[in-house]
Amino acid sequence: MNLVMSLLLVTLLISSPLSAHARTRVGAQQTQAAPKPARQGRTPEQLDALRQTALGAIVKEVERAESYTQASARILVWTAAADALWEFDAEKGRELLRNAYKQIERAAVTPLPGESKFMTSMRASSLQGRLRADILAVAHRRDPELVKELTGAAEEKKTELISLHNEPKVFGSSSFQKKSIAMLAARVAQTDPERAVELAAESLGYGVPHELTDVFRALIAASPAQARRLFEKVVDSFVADSSPNLFDAMIASSYLRLIPEPEPDVRLVRKFLAAALDRVVRVREQSVNGDKPDEGLRSTLFLSLNQLQIFYRIYWPEKAGEVGSLAQQLVPDLKPGEVAAEELFPTETSRDDVESILGRAEKEKNEDNRDALFFQAALTLSKKGEHRRALETVARARDGERRQAVTAHLHREEAKHFIARGELFDALKVSEKIESPEERADVSLLLITAARKNKDVQLAADVLNGALKLFAGKPGSVRHARAHLWLASSYCAVDAAAGFELMAAAVKAANETKGLEDVRAEPKLLQLGGASRHAIEVGDSKGDFRPGFRLLARSDLGRAISLAERFDNELLRGVAVVTAAASVLKEKPKPIE
Repeated sequence: MNLVMSLLLVTLLISSPLSAHARTRVGAQQTQAAPKPARQGRTPEQLDALRQTALGAIVKEVERAESYTQASARILVWTAAADALWEFDAEKGRELLRNAYKQIERAAVTPLPGESKFMTSMRASSLQGRLRADILAVAHRRDPELVKELTGAAEEKKTELISLHNEPKVFGSSSFQKKSIAMLAARVAQTDPERAVELAAESLGYGVPHELTDVFRALIAASPAQARRLFEKVVDSFVADSSPNLFDAMIASSYLRLIPEPEPDVRLVRKFLAAALDRVVRVREQSVNGDKPDEGLRSTLFLSLNQLQIFYRIYWPEKAGEVGSLAQQLVPDLKPGEVAAEELFPTETSRDDVESILGRAEKEKNEDNRDALFFQAALTLSKKGEHRRALETVARARDGERRQAVTAHLHREEAKHFIARGELFDALKVSEKIESPEERADVSLLLITAARKNKDVQLAADVLNGALKLFAGKPGSVRHARAHLWLASSYCAVDAAAGFELMAAAVKAANETKGLEDVRAEPKLLQLGGASRHAIEVGDSKGDFRPGFRLLARSDLGRAISLAERFDNELLRGVAVVTAAASVLKEKPKPIE
């Protein structure tokens, strides 16, 4: 038995006459957590000495970051340092944020084996977007005027932006400034929904940024009333805009797709749908009267009508027939492959009931298309809570990476369903089937949190033990090393002494891994394959190892910084050092008990 597991047994498990597997779900005797010893308060003098140590550690890392080989690591460390130092030297904080912002275009990613230049470029763009949002989030919280300075640093030509927005096939806003503001709105939506709405409204003007989908998603979770308020503002802007752009309506309609129940303000939705239909009709007339046929434009028209048709059926049935007729008029102008794809994978969502999807799969001869239909049906069943049938359906597809990824996604959703219902042992059984580290870490963290709330320390230990065995068995894997760090971080909230040892093991695993370029998992879209337009997000997780270093530093700053210094990776080392030091700077004096 290794040191980590020994610590778990000593610090986490409590004697019980019943084994974990012998306990029943109903009426089980829960293991009670041992009371935590109260942390001794620090005198102002002690706290001042600690703060000087912490400030020294941050300044040292800021200087060391100048020679980092990764621009992304430099940006993350300077951004975190700016936030930490602001209360002591606001001007130094501003300087760090300005310098970090200037570095964004230099942030790059390592090409994956066999990856195209286009996909590498897309991943780099995604990384730069996340870094930009990090900087703007700190600037917004500390000095809102600095946000305007940073986003306004890049010169944009108004005439070019207007010209691009007047192109029907241009996706989202072409304004870098507007896109940045929309990303910031998504970041602040959870903590300040009202401000997020104002920022999102400010991002309008050269079209609807596609980042607004993330804003709507965050607002619907945080404040449905503010999400509706933003939709009202988007509708007003959309109606007043004479642009022929077709993607604006599709992006704006993401609100209607994401809300759990139909929008009660039917007049508002009809106002939006009327303006959307007017745009389609205008563009359609220009397409018919044009000198040269534009196949791409007609495909976009067809996509727009099919994406919006479901909303006409729900909110404006009288107009649904007209929209359907327009879509059918476009069919002769489409390529045969597009027509076939539309029949097999209809963009009109009302045709996407499970039985219809399975019926098409049974008749489909192309294996890639057939698998994609099975995946789509399985995902639809999962959303309806029919998890067993979803897994049976996905098993009908050919084995391979796609099926494994979709299966892991389904297991994660099933486990989350059990956790939400308080059926933690069922969730544990499902989690043990998940081999994907990000999904396994996500579920494990949720389970550990739920078990701790129930004061069931034995279950928390079982979850942690199983996940750590999985991650420790994959040396050199970026995904496993990152998930290992997340779990160690989570355990620091249970027991700081054992947390130090668990985190040390996780640091060692990270040092045996190459390619860690971000502290967070990189979101990935998994296409279902064949001619399907459907995709799911995989490998994304809210896991983060930084909270663990915050907790460890409050227990023993010197030891936490020493542990952070063990990272070979400059990104992980720098972020861990600044995070640990910053936690002490926020601490307030407490009386000694």
